[in-house]
Amino acid sequence: MRYLGVGVAVLGMVFFLSGCAALLIGAGAAGGYALSADSIQGNFDSDFDTVWFKSIEVMEEVGQIIFEDEKSGIIRAKTSKQIDITITLGRVTENTTSLTVKAKKNVLPKRKDAQKIFSAIIRRI
Repeated sequence: MRYLGVGVAVLGMVFFLSGCAALLIGAGAAGGYALSADSIQGNFDSDFDTVWFKSIEVMEEVGQIIFEDEKSGIIRAKTSKQIDITITLGRVTENTTSLTVKAKKNVLPKRKDAQKIFSAIIRRI
């Protein structure tokens, strides 16, 4: 049991000292969410098309869509606060879709903005 505690501590240090830490939270419909400095990611029990159209719907309300490619699952937009948003969707299974929302202003991460947009999308799914 002692070695398990040491292993968990070492693993935690590796993630946080690497500069690329992702924090797993929640217990969503398909397994929770992952947070990084500028993004939030989760998998949902919903087909790709539904998540795609709900993501477009939210981004049209929040800002201006600059680029969208349904085939590659990418939406790029800019909010009224000049925050760059990138939404990436992926098919995990026929009825499970991966959603990642990334937000940056210039080069600075804007995790709270990513979380707000992510939440707006999943509330509609």
